[in-house]
Amino acid sequence: MKKNFFRFILMVILPLSSFSQSKIETYTKEGIQYHDKGSYDKAIESYEKALKIDPKSTLLNYEIALSYFSKGEYKRAIKHSDIVLKQGEDLLLQAYMTKGGITTLDRT
Repeated sequence: MKKNFFRFILMVILPLSSFSQSKIETYTKEGIQYHDKGSYDKAIESYEKALKIDPKSTLLNYEIALSYFSKGEYKRAIKHSDIVLKQGEDLLLQAYMTKGGITTLDRT
């Protein structure tokens, strides 16, 4: 019985996990490409799709914060920068710089 359960996990759950990771990577790359072209709304749409899969991702929250910052939506940029900062992991410096840039502009 236990053997069948573990086999089930290996056959069903793990492929779903890698599928989700693949979708996150696709949406993230897509968002970065849109952002680099100045299409911030489309970038944000891509990041939001990925955030539905992994809402705590520091990379996604930083990237969407940067797109909101570039678009001039500072409160939203702060919200996502704060998520990165609360995680205390990757991209801390970038999140501080984004949030600090907003504070310097004093437009929140």
